Amino acid sequence: MTDLRPLRTPRQLLGFVLAATVSLWGVFALAQVAVEVEDDALGFTQDSARTHVVGEMSTVQVRVPEPVMSALDDGEAVRVMVTARGAGGAGDIIEDFVHDLEPPDWRVRPERLDELGTGTHTITAVVEQAGAVIASYSHTLSVRVPGLTEGEAANLLLWAEPAPLPEVVEPPAEPEAPPVEPFIAVELPTDESGWTDFPLHAEGRVIYVSSKSGSDNNSGYSPQTPLRTAPAGQQKLRVGRGDWLLLERGGRYQLDNRGMTGRSAEFPTLIGAYGDVAKPRPLLVDDNLDVNQSQHVALVDLDFYAESRDPYRPGFREDDAPKQVGLTIRDSKNIRVEGCRFRYLSRGIEVQRSEDVTFFRSVMFGNWSANRFGGHFQAQYSQRLTIEQCVFDHNGWLPGDGAKSGWAHTTYTVGIGDLTMKDNLFTRGSNVAMRATSGKEYEQVVRPRFLGNVVADHFTGLGMGKASYVKYKEWPANKQDRGIVDARVEDNVFTRIGARDKTGNMLDEGISLILIDDSVFRGNFFIHKPNGGRDPINWNKPIGDLVLKDNVVHQWSSKREELFQAWSGGSGGASLSGNSLYKPSGAYRDASRNLETYAKDKIGVSYDNMCRAMAEQRKGDWKPALTAPAVVEYIQEGYARD
Repeated sequence: MTDLRPLRTPRQLLGFVLAATVSLWGVFALAQVAVEVEDDALGFTQDSARTHVVGEMSTVQVRVPEPVMSALDDGEAVRVMVTARGAGGAGDIIEDFVHDLEPPDWRVRPERLDELGTGTHTITAVVEQAGAVIASYSHTLSVRVPGLTEGEAANLLLWAEPAPLPEVVEPPAEPEAPPVEPFIAVELPTDESGWTDFPLHAEGRVIYVSSKSGSDNNSGYSPQTPLRTAPAGQQKLRVGRGDWLLLERGGRYQLDNRGMTGRSAEFPTLIGAYGDVAKPRPLLVDDNLDVNQSQHVALVDLDFYAESRDPYRPGFREDDAPKQVGLTIRDSKNIRVEGCRFRYLSRGIEVQRSEDVTFFRSVMFGNWSANRFGGHFQAQYSQRLTIEQCVFDHNGWLPGDGAKSGWAHTTYTVGIGDLTMKDNLFTRGSNVAMRATSGKEYEQVVRPRFLGNVVADHFTGLGMGKASYVKYKEWPANKQDRGIVDARVEDNVFTRIGARDKTGNMLDEGISLILIDDSVFRGNFFIHKPNGGRDPINWNKPIGDLVLKDNVVHQWSSKREELFQAWSGGSGGASLSGNSLYKPSGAYRDASRNLETYAKDKIGVSYDNMCRAMAEQRKGDWKPALTAPAVVEYIQEGYARD
């Protein structure tokens, strides 16, 4: 027998190969060629990992027999190596992982274990002499990513071809979050149907939640391994990374209230939906989501549903229904709500002290409150609020005229700078469709925009001005006391105003103004008001410089055939031109056009059924014919002059 002494020369080491398997025990195999090695001499140390989590510091260490080290030290042709086989040891040798170990610890480094990929592997330590195996010993190892069970890890291979929705691997440790970018308005890409095509940042993760098939013991990083509850997914959202949390369509969920911060306006933190688009939106049942002190967040394709307040639910009693707000956004910046629905809430949405908030193609339906203030969208003291292509139907009252209130405005904004309401549908409401005030006496609202909206079946179409106006008997000399400045009200349709009064007020105004200055009202349609009442535009206190141009008034029942009426304080510097007032029907191409004829001619249903269909609009089934621009175009064509 050769006299083997301890090895001291690292370059004499020739190899160590890694393999992985789900096996629970090591298997010893001994082969003798020219040197005898004790049966238990070659092996793995007791602290060698049986499970390795990618990114962690676990290692595997080989116990090299003393005779082998001595032979290496003497320059004998002895080689220490390891081989690795995947698929529980039944796979081929992973050639890329054959490598030499270094004394004195003879360890397989964590980064080499990371490279194996997830699954179960067999690691075999091999000693060769003169090219022949003289000893070998096998060790089993499970490699997985953080959050995965061993069974899940066995079904995922990091080196496999990527699936359409790949697993995302967490890094070993969270580096410091990048600084959150300040809000800079960007034009996000859209798909062919006009929906925002949110980009996922290269460092962003996607977390999946399924209330039907998920488990909170899963990783949540693929649709095949979803979590079960939304709060478990929220815990995985990282600050400033632009991660996504997707809830499976057709499921029921509740979200925790916690602040969220995305990377930038282009890469927000997103809570949305995945799965078959034909299935219902993810249902947030009796949930009150409070987005507080958050930045760069998108909420997409979610259904905020107050089940306990649903008047169509069996056993419903109005007196038993609790108060409930669907979504509150406060002290936040750059929040986008797209394709969401809010139903049967006492107050659907609240926005407070926030900046750059957008609601796009969202629906408010059937929200109501026994309290006189409720059932509506409310925003206070914020900057740059946009409401675009949304649907507001049947808000502020219950079927059978229950819970009606003279204060349940469909939208109520106070102290909003740069307010834009564009291409929205307001149908079958309790009170004022769009109410915009400047709030406290010392505050002023500038640059509100009301463009291309359709308002039907409301007590008043648009109410705009200063809320606290009692002291103003004359036009305020101080411009800061003028409530609304630089407003644009253009291409809106006001129809059926007062047709279904839910309040008993019966003011029947198209537009009501209080303390307005330097504003333009152009191209609006005031048509088919069935009941007697006031003129299309009324102002109740002093008014400054206004431009009223190219507006159409037809079949508007009022005591006077005028465009506006100034109830006190005079009309200031109002300039009128190009308005078409109370002309006979023959003066237009088709003056019979209204929402009833549109429902019949274009949709093929009744007006009420069309309103309900508009409230069913959603991502994946968005019909342009059921939108405000289509209705406005229909009305404009009818009132054109040949």
